[in-house]
Amino acid sequence: MLTDGRGVPLSIVAAGANRHDVKLLEPTLDSMVIERPKDVTENLCADAGYKGEPAKQAVEERGSGLLTSVK
Repeated sequence: MLTDGRGVPLSIVAAGANRHDVKLLEPTLDSMVIERPKDVTENLCADAGYKGEPAKQAVEERGSGLLTSVK
């Protein structure tokens, strides 16, 4: 599930429990139900499981920055 800063759902993708979350990042970002504003800088805040290069590249290709937490 992808939400905005207030917790409003923007996208949801369902998969089996044995699927790693980062594998669902691209489909989740691609299935947003609203158009993203072009004049606003966006950052995707995610946990440390998304700190790898594939996740960073997927987010940057869609025009956002990726912020991950440290475990």
